[in-house]
Amino acid sequence: MTKLVFRNIRSLLKIILIIIFASLILGPGISYSQIDIEDFKNTYRRLGYSESQIIQHLKDLGYITDEEELLLEEPGEITGTAAIDSLIKLQEQIKQLQWELIGKLDTLEITEEEIKPYGYDIFNWIPTSFEPPAFGSIPPDYVIGPGDVIKVEMWGQTIMDKTFIVDREGGIFMDEVGKITVIGLTFEQAKNKITNKLKNIYSKASVDVSMGKLRSIQVFVVGQAKAPGGYWLTSLSSPYYALYFAGGATENGSLRNIELHQNNTVKIIDLYEFILKAKMNENIRLKEGDVILIPPVGKRISITGEIKIPAIYELKPDELLEDLINLAGGFTASAYLKRVQIWRIIPPEQRIVGESDGKIIDVNFFDENGKRSSLFDGDSIHVYPVSNLIDDYVEVIGFVRRPGIYSYSNDMALKELLRLCEGVLDEAYLERGEIIRSIHDTAVTLIEFDLNKLLDNNNPESDNDVMLNKKDIIRIYSKWEIAEKDSVDIY
Repeated sequence: MTKLVFRNIRSLLKIILIIIFASLILGPGISYSQIDIEDFKNTYRRLGYSESQIIQHLKDLGYITDEEELLLEEPGEITGTAAIDSLIKLQEQIKQLQWELIGKLDTLEITEEEIKPYGYDIFNWIPTSFEPPAFGSIPPDYVIGPGDVIKVEMWGQTIMDKTFIVDREGGIFMDEVGKITVIGLTFEQAKNKITNKLKNIYSKASVDVSMGKLRSIQVFVVGQAKAPGGYWLTSLSSPYYALYFAGGATENGSLRNIELHQNNTVKIIDLYEFILKAKMNENIRLKEGDVILIPPVGKRISITGEIKIPAIYELKPDELLEDLINLAGGFTASAYLKRVQIWRIIPPEQRIVGESDGKIIDVNFFDENGKRSSLFDGDSIHVYPVSNLIDDYVEVIGFVRRPGIYSYSNDMALKELLRLCEGVLDEAYLERGEIIRSIHDTAVTLIEFDLNKLLDNNNPESDNDVMLNKKDIIRIYSKWEIAEKDSVDIY
């Protein structure tokens, strides 16, 4: 079974948005004679993407050459006729790609990703030596039947060490006391009965009664089993042993509604309880002639995205969205709980000719009604991640001791930020620095400041300090950068 996923279409939309932004960066509002690639990279970083990812996408699609890739990767300023021509060509290719991709959105088919029905692989590997216990500790409520071996030891007044097989009539014969009927008794009851019989004759003797090899019983596994049929097991076996011998359920079989038909009663076995919680119903023990039926699977719901165990789960009729989340191990730390999306196939009786056969439902998991949403067979659920874009930061680039991204706090000033950077380097240009500030993410303004005055401790901070905004980029130049900008070559 496959699950429709959104990753490819989301990636495609992400590429489109990045390409549109790249078009604006290289658009007519910026002079081609002098483009600062470092600022170009910073802009991408502030959007939450790396330019190397975008460049690689464009290369894979054949829209840029290796030479054009170098133009985007090399830091510094690009000048010269050849470079400008390449950038103009690149801009035209980006615009062309943008419109081609947008044109394909209406006909884009969402690809499918394989996810497996949960729980079936527990039966995939069974060791050749696997078999139910024939020896070992016997529970007191074990019921004695024909074929069981009972061991009796006696010492003190007399000595005895004998084993007895329970016959078809359900009894054992002892020379000392005659026949003792034990069929239908629990092991504890049979032990007391045999001990009392012997004590009536050997009152001062010590008696110990234990079980030897257990009898074999035949049970049947039918329905959606990989290897249906009859199996011989020990009388201490549970239904889980029988299921293992039969290879488990096929992927068309239910794991949550397995029926044990025993003595005209039906007991339900939910293997999810065993697989997820290691809970095994110890009160269910197989008997001669029992039938285990694996019915067809119930409603199945697939879940992907920010969930700990993505898979296809079988749900009981009364289980809701919150139950499915619990089965899937819960959300990951990066899950966005206000938008758990359900893709649903409309039931045949509700479909309208000419309209879509499916619909999308967005659920807020914080809402009590949302987490208790009913689910239908065939539903596909996707849990989206939280946004990886952040805005509570400022960034310092250039000639400071510790450039990088810093956490933004209210009323943060430039002088405080420079202290966090541990000051400027000796080669820093002190006459001018710049703050690149975005305005509603649609425009950028440049704010210049005098670094000399800002670092002069003799002046009050309020006179020269600058208050910062979220996402501000502070650039400190070197003396050599400014010298290169202010010089000309004469030939």
